[in-house]
Amino acid sequence: MKKTDRERFDYIQYIGWWEGQINASHLMRHFQLTRDSASAILKKYDYKYPHHFQYDQSLKARVITQDFLPAKKIQNFSKYLELIKNSRCEVVSECIEEVEAPFRNINAKSVRPILKAITENLAIDIGYISLSSPDYLDRIIEPHSLIFARG
Repeated sequence: MKKTDRERFDYIQYIGWWEGQINASHLMRHFQLTRDSASAILKKYDYKYPHHFQYDQSLKARVITQDFLPAKKIQNFSKYLELIKNSRCEVVSECIEEVEAPFRNINAKSVRPILKAITENLAIDIGYISLSSPDYLDRIIEPHSLIFARG
């Protein structure tokens, strides 16, 4: 596989894993491609990995399937944030701040609804436990950005 194809396929997998979906617009912004070129890359990816994504007409995006098993490197949240920060993503990458890395594992299934809320300006209901109090509280938040931690 050519280096450019590998780079593009890795990008597809990062976006797919962390956001739960991908479409041609992601590739167009990140690699500065035309829609036709981006669509051709997605078709090439689908040909090589036919069970990773399923097209969702209502979302106009390829959504990951249960058969999507990313390589260990794809599960690195810091690398995902680095990729989108360096891309021309219109929403999420414009509002990433750098802070010291947290000492915990980050789960893609937990991140996807937050990314969706950021990109679609939605509110989400979260459970919150303060460090100073063991009482569990429900909170409605409207996330607007992510924090990027190099680590």
